[in-house]
Amino acid sequence: MYHIPPGDTPDNWAMQVLARVLGEGKSSRLYESLVKDKELATDVKIYPEMRIGPSGYYVEAMLRPGIDPDKAVKAIDAVLERAREQEISPAELAKARKMFRREMIGKRQTAYSTAIQIGHYEGLFRDPSLINTAYDKFSVVDPKRVKESAQKYLNPRTRAVLITLPDNEGQSPQGPSKPSVKDKP
Repeated sequence: MYHIPPGDTPDNWAMQVLARVLGEGKSSRLYESLVKDKELATDVKIYPEMRIGPSGYYVEAMLRPGIDPDKAVKAIDAVLERAREQEISPAELAKARKMFRREMIGKRQTAYSTAIQIGHYEGLFRDPSLINTAYDKFSVVDPKRVKESAQKYLNPRTRAVLITLPDNEGQSPQGPSKPSVKDKP
């Protein structure tokens, strides 16, 4: 997890673009590297927040059984380092724009979902018209801005890494798990 700027700011929009390049779909950079090439994970995603204040940028990888989490973290770091060092390609930018447009269209499929989105933008940013301008703000982001934002916010020294591991076949550190009284019907 990395900290990124508040939503509806130029840097947050740049990080939204980068999230789609890095972690959205089976042709994203992280999926290509961790799932297809290195076979470290079964899936990988990025969740960029858009909040009133500082927001989070979450990278999540579901590792294959037996994979050392540190190895996966290093592989993720390598992909993020590339994002800090090189601009995204015009093709990646075009793909990210198409994805975002599809998301925005999906959020307007019904009057109810449109109202929810308008309420969301009003509640967070005091700007219900963002439903009509979000795509414009997303689409003006250029590769240079994406690289500058990646350099600014994807700093490995300021991130938080959380690794969760499954227990061993129902074994907790205290021994086998037993149903509690509240688990009984």
